[in-house]
Amino acid sequence: MSKARAPERREPSDRTHYDLWKRVCDAIRSLPDHFKTTTNIEGMLATDIFTLNTALGATIEEQVVYSLNALRSVWDPNKVYQTYAFIRQSQTFPDVVLRRKTDGREIVMGIELKGWYLLAKEGMPNFRFTVTPGCCNPWDLIVVVPWALSNVLSGTPVAYAPFLELARYCAETTQLLLAIRARHEGECQRHACDRRWPVPEEERSDCRPNA
Repeated sequence: MSKARAPERREPSDRTHYDLWKRVCDAIRSLPDHFKTTTNIEGMLATDIFTLNTALGATIEEQVVYSLNALRSVWDPNKVYQTYAFIRQSQTFPDVVLRRKTDGREIVMGIELKGWYLLAKEGMPNFRFTVTPGCCNPWDLIVVVPWALSNVLSGTPVAYAPFLELARYCAETTQLLLAIRARHEGECQRHACDRRWPVPEEERSDCRPNA
């Protein structure tokens, strides 16, 4: 069986809007310093605090979009994209698009945006990123914004340094890891079917101590 090739990470450096793309990435990385929200949480039991990821996830994502538009001076310093804005889409990929406001047709880039509560019950973050590589444009991003409450169990949400990566690269990596796991599980099942139990006496010689 041939060895699977590792995905290659390729930035859209040959694209017309590459400079804009890089500035948007810089704006995303600076989000924690500019993130603002009027949401305030009080009176929750410590045992219920883990449910906040579901309850406030969409609200946090809305605030991230608002903050990105407020950072226009970072990603559009020369005012070339004054008719464009970040817009959140529901129930579709990607979650956020940088789209022309006049006609809504031209989309410059997309962002799959996820809010992640740092005290969520889930041991391993699962961002439900099941998009295939063919659905991702070379310039699309996946951004995960970790957040927590200012007073741990109460207060306003505070954003932390986001995880940012090319969406297509993540999708290809996910496919590779799933293929490796499927192959590994298949080999384990095949070996389990081939093995006799209990092991015959004549096959236990390798397990016997030397005389």
